[in-house]
Amino acid sequence: MKLPLLIIKVIFTISKQLKAILAEIKQIRNSDAGEDKYLDNTDVMRMLNLGPRSLHRYRTSGLLPYTKTRGKIYYRLADVKALQKGPVQARS
Repeated sequence: MKLPLLIIKVIFTISKQLKAILAEIKQIRNSDAGEDKYLDNTDVMRMLNLGPRSLHRYRTSGLLPYTKTRGKIYYRLADVKALQKGPVQARS
């Protein structure tokens, strides 16, 4: 196989994988017909005025539910807003 043909096949494969990842990200961000919006760590730390370690404690204690997709953590906007309104009990 010639090198240029191999490079084209690799680029095509990478392109397909990127399209799949983008589709998954769009699904996460637009789930439930736009009712549930998802935020990443940076957005949540900014909204709650927290550092990374404090946000980690919120996650591990169950105070702030999260989902993990392809190694990245996301939080529902509704959960973050509920936490902003006042303290809630940790979930079991």
